[in-house]
Order: sequence, then structure tokens, then C-alpha cells
Amino acid sequence: MAEGLAAILEQMQSRVGVENAPGDWFLVTQDRVNQFADVTGDHQFIHVDPERAKNTPFGGTIAHGFLTLSLCLMLPRYKENGSNNEATPPPARSAEGPQMKMAVNYGMNKVRFPSPVPVGKRIRAKTKLLSVEEVAPNCLQNVNQITIEVEGLEKPAAVIELAGRQYYSATTPGGPAQTPAGPPGLPAPCPRRAQRPIKCIPRRFAVGQAFG
Repeated sequence: MAEGLAAILEQMQSRVGVENAPGDWFLVTQDRVNQFADVTGDHQFIHVDPERAKNTPFGGTIAHGFLTLSLCLMLPRYKENGSNNEATPPPARSAEGPQMKMAVNYGMNKVRFPSPVPVGKRIRAKTKLLSVEEVAPNCLQNVNQITIEVEGLEKPAAVIELAGRQYYSATTPGGPAQTPAGPPGLPAPCPRRAQRPIKCIPRRFAVGQAFG
């Protein structure tokens, strides 16, 4: 392992087991739930029909579990004053040392939804780095636990083990090491690039019926 990357790995490993402060509370609205239903095609009445949902054990509409899951990267950084609306500026870069080229979500080891999220409730998330290791040359992989809480409820809405990977450029000997921006273990937000649009390549999935 290159010396500069070893320094980054050592810094990240020193944070293993440390729980980070949660983001601010985020309001889950019926409008957001309805939009998620439209995007995913999941219009089950427990999510989109407040009158019918009153007669369920939930007492009203609840957010889709996958909506809650989709917020797991945003919530730990969320600030109520809106400071999270723009991408976090990347750290100042040197011409030397390993430079992080990109960060990607590699997958999830575990996802559980111990408690539903009632529409109109606020949620927030906290993170804890569980592990970090070099899995390929110039590539670090971490596993981060994300716990999403519901205001006023004892049980969390979701507990997620998310694996992420950070890819670094080759190291120039003697250059300073640079750690990713954002909470340890989470993929760093990417700065916006206006030079050219990003083309989305569609993928085909075999999708079964999803509930919640």
C-alpha cells in the first residue's frame, strides 16, 4: 500500500466504533410520500390514503420503507437551515498525495425497519463506522451503520449497514494524505459539474412486488 493511502486508512480506522452526532430533524410530509409512490408505482393505501389508513394499526399513513431507506445518505448531513442543499465543497487539493477520484455505494449488508414512520413525524440519522480496509490497489472499502430515528419513538425507523468504496489516484511520494469529506464511512458528496450533462445509462432489473 502506498504511504499516503496508508495514512488515510489509519485515520479512518481510528474512527471505527465512534458514533457521529445526528443530523437535524427532517419532516416527512404526505406530499413527499405521494411523490415517492408516483416514482416507484407503490400506491398502497397505507401510504397515500389518509382516510383509509386511519382504520389500520398505524392510525394514519406511513412512509414507504424504501423511502426511509433512500434518505439514509442525506439525513446524517441534513441541516434545517438548508446548508446541506449545496454539495459540500471538496477539501483543498494538492498536486501531491492520493486524491479521491470518486466514492460509490457498494451495497448493503443488512437493512431492518423496526418501526414505521408516520407521515407528519420528523426523522433524523446518526452514523457509526464499523470497519474500513483496502480491498484493491488505491481502493478503500468501509462499512457504516446508519440508524434512522423517529422523533418521540423509542424504536428506530431503520438500521442499515452500508458498504461504500472510495477510489484514489496513484500517490506521489511525499504528498499529504487527504481524507474524504463528510461523515466518516459515508460516500462524500460530489461537487456539481456544469461542463457537460451526465448521461444516465438505464439498467434492467427483475423487480418483484414490494410491500412497505
